[in-house]
Amino acid sequence: MNEILDRACETIEADEPLSGRDWGLLAALAHIIQFDPVSGAVTVANGDARIILYRDGTVRIDAVRIVNAANEAIILNAPRIDLN
Repeated sequence: MNEILDRACETIEADEPLSGRDWGLLAALAHIIQFDPVSGAVTVANGDARIILYRDGTVRIDAVRIVNAANEAIILNAPRIDLN
């Protein structure tokens, strides 16, 4: 079992066993979440959208459209910000 699953198992506290529906939902999630044990990357893919979380802290988002909405400011903090 990889370190992500180990951490998840440590934090799960269930008062009652998972139902058949719960197991079905977990199985559906397993189809859209991938873990690469070599690189440590976690990928969540659904349709034409994909988010990849890399071990080095990089996050890559590939999508047809990205919508960002905020009630407050949107803050981008980096030494360099490339737009197009």
